[in-house]
Amino acid sequence: MRAEGYAVEPILRVLSQQGLAIAARTYRAWKRPARIAERTVADALVEDKIRE
Repeated sequence: MRAEGYAVEPILRVLSQQGLAIAARTYRAWKRPARIAERTVADALVEDKIRE
C-alpha cells in the first residue's frame, strides 16, 4: 500500500486518536480481500452440479 501512496501508519494514527487502537497487521488483513483457493471454487461448482 505504501507504493500506492497509502501508508498504514498515518491511517492507524488517526484511528488511534479517535479511540480505536488497531494493529497494523490487523488493518492490512482487513483491507486485503480474502483469497479463495481454486480448489475451493472447483469443489463448490461440483457440489452445485451434484445438487442439481
